[in-house]
Formats: sequence, C-alpha cells, structure tokens
Amino acid sequence: MEKKLTTVAAKIQADHPQATVELWAMDEHRLGLKPRKASDMG
Repeated sequence: MEKKLTTVAAKIQADHPQATVELWAMDEHRLGLKPRKASDMG
C-alpha cells in the first residue's frame, strides 16, 4: 500500500507542480473516542 500511495502522490505532484502534496492518514476506528490513560485500561 505504501508504494501505491507514493506512486499516486508522485503522479499528482507531477500533474500539479505548483501544489504542495501531503499524505494524511487516520485511524477511523478511534475517531471520536476520548483518549484514555494506561491506568484506565486495567
């Protein structure tokens, strides 16, 4: 997957050389969950 993302990002950058291309990722399963301390888990 990482190689595919790198290839796609490179193509976008080549198509739009004036733009800044950034790759973002998010853990969708944790979206909206409040952070917990390790002491809360036990």
